[in-house]
Amino acid sequence: MSLVNELIKDLLPEQEYKKTVAVYGGGFKPPTKGHFEVVKQAIKENPDIDEFIINIGGKERDGVTPEESIQIWDIYKQYLPVSANINIQYSSTPPIKATYDYAKNHPDEEVLFIIGAREGNDDDFKDISARTKSLDKYPNLNLRTIVTQGGVSGTAAREAGKISSEKLRRYLPDELKDEEVEKIYQMVSDKVLENDPQDGKAAPYGSGYDEIDEGRKKKKDPKKGTGKKPEGSGRRLYTDEDPKDTIGIKFSTKKDIVDTLNKVSFKGKSHARQSQIINLIHQRTRAAYNRTKDPVKKRRLKSALDYITKRKEASKKKTQRLKKLKEGDTIEKYSAKGKATGKLKQGTVRKRLNIPKGKKIPISLINKELARLKKMDKDPDKKGAQLGDKNQKYYKALQLAKTLKTTTNVNEAIDSSEFDFRPYIASLTQHMMDNGLNLEPLPQIQFVHDDYENGEDLFGKTAYYAPQTNIVVLFTYGRHPKDILRSYAHELIHVHQNMEDRLHTIDTTDVNQDDHLEQLEREAYETGNIMFRSWTDSLTGNKLEESVKKLITEKKKKDPFGLNAYAMELAKGLEEQESEFKVYLDMDGVLADFDQRFEDISGMKPKEFEAKYGTKEFWNLIDEENKISFWVGIKPMPGAAALVNAVKKYNYELLTSPSAKKQSYLGKILWVRNHSDILGGKPRINFKRAKEKHEVKPELAKTDILIDDREDTIGRWNAAGGTGIVYKSIGQVLNDLKKLGL
Repeated sequence: MSLVNELIKDLLPEQEYKKTVAVYGGGFKPPTKGHFEVVKQAIKENPDIDEFIINIGGKERDGVTPEESIQIWDIYKQYLPVSANINIQYSSTPPIKATYDYAKNHPDEEVLFIIGAREGNDDDFKDISARTKSLDKYPNLNLRTIVTQGGVSGTAAREAGKISSEKLRRYLPDELKDEEVEKIYQMVSDKVLENDPQDGKAAPYGSGYDEIDEGRKKKKDPKKGTGKKPEGSGRRLYTDEDPKDTIGIKFSTKKDIVDTLNKVSFKGKSHARQSQIINLIHQRTRAAYNRTKDPVKKRRLKSALDYITKRKEASKKKTQRLKKLKEGDTIEKYSAKGKATGKLKQGTVRKRLNIPKGKKIPISLINKELARLKKMDKDPDKKGAQLGDKNQKYYKALQLAKTLKTTTNVNEAIDSSEFDFRPYIASLTQHMMDNGLNLEPLPQIQFVHDDYENGEDLFGKTAYYAPQTNIVVLFTYGRHPKDILRSYAHELIHVHQNMEDRLHTIDTTDVNQDDHLEQLEREAYETGNIMFRSWTDSLTGNKLEESVKKLITEKKKKDPFGLNAYAMELAKGLEEQESEFKVYLDMDGVLADFDQRFEDISGMKPKEFEAKYGTKEFWNLIDEENKISFWVGIKPMPGAAALVNAVKKYNYELLTSPSAKKQSYLGKILWVRNHSDILGGKPRINFKRAKEKHEVKPELAKTDILIDDREDTIGRWNAAGGTGIVYKSIGQVLNDLKKLGL
């Protein structure tokens, strides 16, 4: 408990004192050294915390249960600064949703949303950005991103626990005693001791204490890989490899990688095999780059990583291209031989299918023939040979016919690929947003028109939503446009669920395996269908708006802060009407202590470092070596809160210059979310280069005020008609604002 808060809470009026509660959620199967460091550092960085809640979610994983996770946290708790006020509990709801629910149910408490991130791991920060989109709905909820060095996964800890307590120890907090490590090992390990009592009987004398593997014999390396690496195997390349199919790889420099990919043994591999090798080199180069601290080695590995990343992207594009052409058995191979692909063997197809020249070939007949030939080609070890020469050529000609629109009869069924969905998509999306769905940022939409096998499959896909990328994919082949739009309405419900952070814990597509998934799908089917019906009836005159709103009211738990948020927006709008001023605040050097962050990392002041090593190395240290974590880890300027208090009634916005790399955008967005308590909420962020800040509006007026630490930026602002204040100290800026009447 915070000593300061405890001493003053009785001195303050009841409405002024707010209890501060930190909430940290996760699977924790088991909790690791990284998880422990997040809690420890969060308490250190936020000394006003009164209570720290650790929510343990999810089911048993590899034998580690939620109950065992609670026991392990109880061991860790004694090594944390405020152990008496740390509450460890099981959460039946997903951890992120549990945090939002806590904030919603405790509006009188200041709730800190604790999320950990590993230094230099951009994926962690992107994940945090995706999971905290709903922060604005909860005025009492503030993000705290805790950046730690390194960090280990629960999966790695579980694997180490299957080997020995010594292996497991490196994944646990350094503070633990040997007997505590052994106790945790017994929970995590799936092994037993020979002298453990069985069925109430003591083990026989002399049986020893050696670990056994529950009767399983050690597996030998198979002649060909099975997809799973046997324990203790020395195999290094792939777990599904044919040992005769491996190649030696080097990746220390760009030249090493070029030499590897120019080997005859590499070029002789199939594209699928080449892709595996390229992915492996990319993974190892990236790991080496992230691990090394030597700036010379880091530059060398950066060059190698950039090269293999480009090769990986090129390989992915080729894979996608080959999938469309059925692994290149048609157009690509014949084009390479200089043959006219549009006319290739079409006579053979017409003759076999009895289609006269000049008439189009129905796609259904092509698919039927392909299916018939595939049945003839069952033996995987004799692929193609079972068909004979004539049927092999016929098979390839059929595949080619399938890829060419000119050879298929588009009048055979409605061709949704030619249908203009745009006005209907726009209308339906707006209708669903008007009826209470949270769909912003709007998802991207991808149409798949040419997946014929999926279209012919009774249980094929119709649509799906990818929450990680916010993309809705719609399959159109053989479907009526209205049916496709109905699928789109269904997926928009999943978009809405994602914006409410309800999808991130789903790891299966089978509703029989996950009750939470069943509830989500039931909501999507029921709400999506009724809203789609409402939209179609609104276009035809038979509106069902009232029934839709009633359904949403029943299905959706309303935000308890909805009325307050509306009142705040209304007050904000009135302030805009009453105030003639518009204030823009720079971030770095005004609100965020950029110079101190740089000095903490480099040991030198920014100007000294740049003068000694040059501008390129200056930005490499920020954007290449520290990436997003540099920006997230900046501390607020000492006078940041006072400055915000002075300008917040003028509906201020942030006007900040990004670096050349895109990491700074995400880093600054997360910085604002982390410090929403100081900023008085989440102000709008405008990203403009320093030389272009005066272009934030088409025309500046004297009432447009910019506070920035760069004199050249203020000079351009003033020249464009605005009023600029050069930030030198918080006292000077507050005095200048008073002189302007603010």
